[in-house]
Amino acid sequence: MVLLIGLCLSALSSLIGFTALNIQRHAQRPSQPRPRLNMCGVLLNLLVGPTDMLSYTFAPQSLVAPVGTLSLVLNLVAAPRLHGDVVTRRDAYATFFIILGTCLCIIFGADGGDAEGVDSPAVPDSSRMTTYIVAVLLAGACLTATLVKFSRKGGQIDIVANALFAGLLASSTVVAGKSIGAAVSAGFPFRIIRCLLTLAGLAPTHLYVLNRGMGRHSSVVFVPLNVAASLLANMLVGFSLYGEAPASPWCFACGASVLIAGVLCLAVGGSSSPTTETFCNVEELDKADKLQPNATKLLKRLL
Repeated sequence: MVLLIGLCLSALSSLIGFTALNIQRHAQRPSQPRPRLNMCGVLLNLLVGPTDMLSYTFAPQSLVAPVGTLSLVLNLVAAPRLHGDVVTRRDAYATFFIILGTCLCIIFGADGGDAEGVDSPAVPDSSRMTTYIVAVLLAGACLTATLVKFSRKGGQIDIVANALFAGLLASSTVVAGKSIGAAVSAGFPFRIIRCLLTLAGLAPTHLYVLNRGMGRHSSVVFVPLNVAASLLANMLVGFSLYGEAPASPWCFACGASVLIAGVLCLAVGGSSSPTTETFCNVEELDKADKLQPNATKLLKRLL
């Protein structure tokens, strides 16, 4: 029953995140920007973090995290109708692999034991936490430098770095939230303040990176990459930081491999990931074709 509550909360978090990201994407259309609606999407996305933290108190992080791929199914169906994005066969296959890998990870992931996380938050030792913080800082610095370098060029490197950074920040936000719970249970006021300050820095940064990705890239590509990055980061954190062990390591590794294959399939497929400079949807192409028929005919003759 406790695991079911955690899974339901994770599904609710996915639904909220899906709604918030699509509101932001709709509000950042170049032809009709709507800053107030975009802010509403950002504020709605603030509910995702607390809901995720609450779900991770009812079930192991490596087990609940894969449920987040529910937003992939919703996005694959909704993106063409909401934003005019073109879903290629490669995108559909890659999303299928990610969902299949997710199912395998859920089935053969950590079983939750006796739901010890509900009674007392998991507290990793100081050496593990220090190693984790150093790794997150190094990865964040590399991804930030990549985003700065390719901010004008865009392209595949920009979208992959953006999605990886968003996933890393999402996982780090969850760790900061769980650390606050552990500090409150232990009664350490200075540790509580330190964790709160960390969370106050991570949360807005995560929202900004997400908003940037949804404004610059096709949701058909960005959302699956972002969800998969968050999933892999949460599973790695669950295993390395909190000592969660899968019920079947080999089957779990197989599921993770299938998931990574889907991510790589999306990452190398350049046809469905327009950059900021070249992004346009199907409706805009139709309008341009109607407004400039002579230019279109001339171009066809030249080609």
